[in-house]
Amino acid sequence: MTLAVAAIQEYRKKRQAEEARKKVEAEAERAKAEAARAREAREEADEERAAKRKAEAAAKKAREQAEKSRQEAEERINNESAQFEKKRTEVEERINKEWAESMTRPAKLPASAKRNSIIIVALGGTGKTMLIRHLLKDPNANPQKRTEEYALYHGVRSNGGDRHEYHFYVSDYKGQNIGTLVRAFVLQQKERWSPMAYGYVNTLVVMVDAFPPPDDPTDDAPEKIADPIEDRVAKHIQQWSEPALDAVFGLLTSGSLKQVCFFINKCDLLSNHTDTDRVPGKVQVEKLFEPLKVELRKRARTQDADFAMIFGSAKNGDGIPLLEEALIKYSSADGS
Repeated sequence: MTLAVAAIQEYRKKRQAEEARKKVEAEAERAKAEAARAREAREEADEERAAKRKAEAAAKKAREQAEKSRQEAEERINNESAQFEKKRTEVEERINKEWAESMTRPAKLPASAKRNSIIIVALGGTGKTMLIRHLLKDPNANPQKRTEEYALYHGVRSNGGDRHEYHFYVSDYKGQNIGTLVRAFVLQQKERWSPMAYGYVNTLVVMVDAFPPPDDPTDDAPEKIADPIEDRVAKHIQQWSEPALDAVFGLLTSGSLKQVCFFINKCDLLSNHTDTDRVPGKVQVEKLFEPLKVELRKRARTQDADFAMIFGSAKNGDGIPLLEEALIKYSSADGS
């Protein structure tokens, strides 16, 4: 009996031990599984942190790249703006310079061309238009520009084998008073590339005559006269008084003014007219105009310009070649 009980108790102990062992093993398996799950969770967390760090690094790099691109774009825009502003300023300065130049200089000409800007002044009926047409070699010459106060003529001439072409700009002022001449000259200074720009007039022609215009403008063959008409000469002398000449020469500048020409027209009307200057009629005419001749020569000398007195006829061309030769001689290259 006692052995049986002991065996039963032993069996129970073993069974309890086995159950305890299994329980421990089960607990161990659970702990192992929980450890594996914890490891997986930790690895996942590590991966998430790594991914987050990677994402943060990528975001940082993207931000840096965006900032760099923004700075580059801003710098490029600033450079382009600066270049545009520089270009705009250069264009504006060039336009302003060209405009200012155009208001102070005559019309531009080719490098091979020369110009002579000519002012012709005279009483009405002296023959200015006829003289201008002879100079331009055009019997029907019309002004390039006409206003109520002046007419501007332009003609191009050659000189034999000379490689230059010569541009003659002739300004014919209307009216019989100096105020009109000065006012018209001032108006010409307000025009762009005016051939009569201040400081660029090369020649002054003071034209006079010893005979008044015919009563009949259609009379092509007026009667010849032995002696000049002193009243007509007196009108010229009165017209070109010292104050009047002060006003005229005030429009001219030393350096640009090359010559002053005193053109005595209508010498063909002298009944004793010949090609020789020292004939009684011409001597008398020169004597009558002596005060004006002396004054013009003095003023020409003051401005370092040459002086010439020409007896001629705008009607038949007498004396014109001498004037043409002088105009060609004293023509200036562009910009001079």
